[in-house]
Amino acid sequence: SGKEAVRKYETGEYDVIFMDHMMPEMDGVEAMKRIRQVAAENGKDPIVIALTANALSGARDMFMKEGFDAFIAKPIDIKLVMKEIRRIKEESK
Repeated sequence: SGKEAVRKYETGEYDVIFMDHMMPEMDGVEAMKRIRQVAAENGKDPIVIALTANALSGARDMFMKEGFDAFIAKPIDIKLVMKEIRRIKEESK
């Protein structure tokens, strides 16, 4: 659930977070925003990647506007995941 994701972030050390969009209790967008808030309070800036089966036109733009670092549609292609992480790291330099 989104609430569990926030709790895990508060008690753990994560550099990259893969966040599903549709989750019980709290969706991925709200969970990502709460994680970003906790991270900022602790001087952290994790990479948060949205994962979703919703590959409809405009979904990528919506997730990026919400504050995700990347968007990957399911089923997951590990090569695409690695490509996105490398892109994000390059942009942050």
